[in-house]
Amino acid sequence: MLPKFSMRHAVICAAILLLASCKFEKTGPHTYKVVTPSVTTSKTTTNGTEPVTSTELKQEAKDAGKKIEKGAGEAAEKAGAELQKLGEKAKKNAAGH
Repeated sequence: MLPKFSMRHAVICAAILLLASCKFEKTGPHTYKVVTPSVTTSKTTTNGTEPVTSTELKQEAKDAGKKIEKGAGEAAEKAGAELQKLGEKAKKNAAGH
């Protein structure tokens, strides 16, 4: 049987993970500085690989989202125009028969 897992346990686990991901640097007597790791990845380009920061990745994701949104809007407009044509055609067929 699994042990009971409460919210208190979840908070303790989250605090441990947070502390484990940070780095403490001693800056003087009885003073410490918390340094969080920076996220960098490598992105392949035509010139090879170059490091990319998380803010650049976020911006690229936003730009991609805007392009997808624009394309979806154009597709919806085109589909709407086609549906309107089909609706008019159906009305003409219904009125003629």
